[in-house]
Amino acid sequence: MTVPPDWFWKALTSLVAAWVAWTSWRQYRVARDKLRLDLFDRRLAVFQEVREVIIAAHDQGEVDLKRYRQSTAEAVFLFGDDVYEYLSELLRKLTELRERGGKLRAATAMYPTSAKEEEIALVDWFQKQPERVRAVFAPYMSFSATRLH
Repeated sequence: MTVPPDWFWKALTSLVAAWVAWTSWRQYRVARDKLRLDLFDRRLAVFQEVREVIIAAHDQGEVDLKRYRQSTAEAVFLFGDDVYEYLSELLRKLTELRERGGKLRAATAMYPTSAKEEEIALVDWFQKQPERVRAVFAPYMSFSATRLH
């Protein structure tokens, strides 16, 4: 049996190295995509909870601050400062709504002339939030360009 020429072993080594490099690159891509999916899942959970809190606060005047704080506690690690600032603002408004008794929408609808300007402004603020929350969270909810912060 004859030994293959030296160039054969060099070519075989180069092919194996290329295959290993390609496999490593694919593993990197899979890991990156997994990170994006995991981030999306966790961010989506926060987004949905925030949306539900806004709807409950606006429609029923119900405010569960403990649940809100628990569901948004990790937001500081998942989003940038813009979302964190928005969530802080929302917490202040939810606290204000809770302190006012939570029934502002009904009061302002039944007695618009007797409602205080602050109460009307608070109701208006909550009415605008479904659109605003989408705009604030949208940059973080894309698979193509995952923003870490």
